[in-house]
Amino acid sequence: QIDRAKAAFRRALALDEENVQAMLGLSLLEMASIDETSRYYRSKTEQSIKLISMANLIDQNNAMVQNHLANHYFWKWTPLPGFVSVKHSSAVLSVGNNVALEVGDRIRVGTDFETSVVVERKGRERKEGCYSMKDVWKDGSQTNLKLWKKDYDRVLTLAKNAYNSTSVTQIQAESLFLLARVFHIRNDEANALKYYDRACKLAPDLSPARFGLAQTLVWEEHYDQAAAHLKLVLGTSANATDALALLGLLEVKNNTAADRKSAFTYLKKAIDLDPLNPDLVLLEALALQQQESDYSKSLEKYKKAIELMEVVSPSKKIPFEVLTNMGVLCHETKKLEEAIVYYGRALQTLDEDKHYYAPFVDWEYSDDEDDENNTTSLKTATLDKHGDVDGGIVRHADNHLFWVYVDVGVTLKVKEGDETVLIVVEEKEDDEENDAALSPLEKLSVGDFVRIGNDFESEVKALEQNSIVIAKPYPKSEEEKEEQVKIHVKRGNRRLCNPPAISVAFNLARLHESAGRIIPAVELHKAIVKRHPAYVNSYLRLACISRDCGSLHHCSEWLKAAMTVAPGNPEVLTLVGNLHLSLCDWAPAQSVFDQLLSQKVPNVEAYAMLSLGNIYFNNLKTPKKYSKHLQYAADLYKRILTKDKANAYAANGLGTVLAEKGELFKAKEVFHRVREVSGDTILDTLLNLGHIYLAQKKHPEALQMYQSYRTRTRSTGAPITSKSQDDDDAEVLLYIAFAYFDWARQTELFNDARAAPADERYKK
Repeated sequence: QIDRAKAAFRRALALDEENVQAMLGLSLLEMASIDETSRYYRSKTEQSIKLISMANLIDQNNAMVQNHLANHYFWKWTPLPGFVSVKHSSAVLSVGNNVALEVGDRIRVGTDFETSVVVERKGRERKEGCYSMKDVWKDGSQTNLKLWKKDYDRVLTLAKNAYNSTSVTQIQAESLFLLARVFHIRNDEANALKYYDRACKLAPDLSPARFGLAQTLVWEEHYDQAAAHLKLVLGTSANATDALALLGLLEVKNNTAADRKSAFTYLKKAIDLDPLNPDLVLLEALALQQQESDYSKSLEKYKKAIELMEVVSPSKKIPFEVLTNMGVLCHETKKLEEAIVYYGRALQTLDEDKHYYAPFVDWEYSDDEDDENNTTSLKTATLDKHGDVDGGIVRHADNHLFWVYVDVGVTLKVKEGDETVLIVVEEKEDDEENDAALSPLEKLSVGDFVRIGNDFESEVKALEQNSIVIAKPYPKSEEEKEEQVKIHVKRGNRRLCNPPAISVAFNLARLHESAGRIIPAVELHKAIVKRHPAYVNSYLRLACISRDCGSLHHCSEWLKAAMTVAPGNPEVLTLVGNLHLSLCDWAPAQSVFDQLLSQKVPNVEAYAMLSLGNIYFNNLKTPKKYSKHLQYAADLYKRILTKDKANAYAANGLGTVLAEKGELFKAKEVFHRVREVSGDTILDTLLNLGHIYLAQKKHPEALQMYQSYRTRTRSTGAPITSKSQDDDDAEVLLYIAFAYFDWARQTELFNDARAAPADERYKK
């Protein structure tokens, strides 16, 4: 009946040319029936919008007309006068004198490049006629491009007038939704939340407003409220894939078995509704990544998402964050070589996309529009060591992603009779980019790593006027000694100058640690802290490596550096406290954990209470304070369990208190429960159960616990105490020896020759 309705509206307009309702009705029906693929789509749309605009001129208090106009201008790009120009891989827009933009404006350059105007980088002033863009122009340099802008101010004016022009709650709700949407896209989440909330109260069934409200609640970290609103959205729009995906992620965050099950149900439904959407598969991979047991599944989902992205958008690059996550998952699942491949791809993406590093780097790039390779300068290097920092030089072979071989610019020949000396035959003129005051040979230093020819690598031991002395003889036959060879020297590239690449570098260093490659790990951590002194995690890792290597002095020095950079940082204080615990410095350790407890950071607070409980329990032998310290320890463990009943470490501590009090049966029940809840990951529990069984004279069970503990610690290579692996193993062997001794003594008392172990007297 659409055609008959259109005819009726036209007849009404014929009778009354200023009939606003007829104008609005006819324009909406016309727009709904336009085929987007038609050649007349734009002209017919403009005719319909002109009709609505005419209706607004006739009746400026008609809320429905103003809401429809506001919605139109929300999506409409308004052309600005004049032309603009932009350079390849630049985030700067050059405009004419008659173009004025403001920070936050949403703009379109040319036909399809959309971005926003942002504030200038700190320390830089805006040049006349230039504006900074949020995104980087990836195409070639172009001039005489049209500039378009979203007129959000007009949307706000129309929506406010519409709200004030009616008392109909449904129409008012739509006006509030339009206002909220403008604030939302301008990143004003506080006002967006306020207007979304008011819209939902006036029209509870307005699903777009409720979904926007859920998004802003997530931004405010009110996850439970956001999940409740998303469920209401799905009640009215069951096939809303965005709502299903977001609700799935929120349910995963709750981290309970029931919520995780429902979370993946939502995510699976979203993917089934839109199976070719790689973003939904990425969200499922991210959800699986939250649980260690699902790491392998998460990695498979990431691979599937990449395959979809390459099919759906072949020209679109894989985000470096995705590749980094895949590297981490490979690392966690012991696929170390595959992890290095993904980290390398992540760095390559950062190299090729100036969007990631344009706000951070200081050097200038070529203005030549044909220079399409200038974005790869992060992975290149120069002879002048521009990518190196004193104390943070990267040269190790395992860190090859952060250095390259640079042509020195000289041709060499092996000295007759001494293959460690290479004589300079030819020296090319210096490039403009290098320091012309020095010859290429003078830019080498003793200790530089060089490559001679195609594959021979050595180290510079001495530099003479026209020759180089290397550490290893150059392995060439007599015929080849007369040949001239090129020499290249290792130089650090600029990748570590790029802050987004630091997380990749840190992950690579952690991978080296996992693989037992301590030297390249330390080299990379030192390179990170020299270039980015505020990166606390690398200080902490250097401290941990020093501690594990037995160098407590260096560990202390790294922790002091971390404290200087980030005073009061909970992670730093925790490691400082643990260092004191390893040295049995109880008073300083207690002071540190008391400071942590005063910060009232949820996860850190529980750890601090647990550590304080352990300190009191380890000081039971203090004269006249046995009962007091035992009670303090018990109270701290109970406080943790009151807030978190699933804290297995606190439960294990409480079990030790019960055992100390002689309540062996209760203690044993607690330890068994800890093993069940923790999946047997708290190895202390095995020792504690061994002690309980030994006290109960159940020697076979005690020996089984001790042996299980030894097997588990040796297989993982990480003792659960602060001692070294050998010291820890020696202590457990003493427990085992005493268990055998006590078993033999008990059997001897019972005069049972058949049951006594390891005693040859009873076999005679």
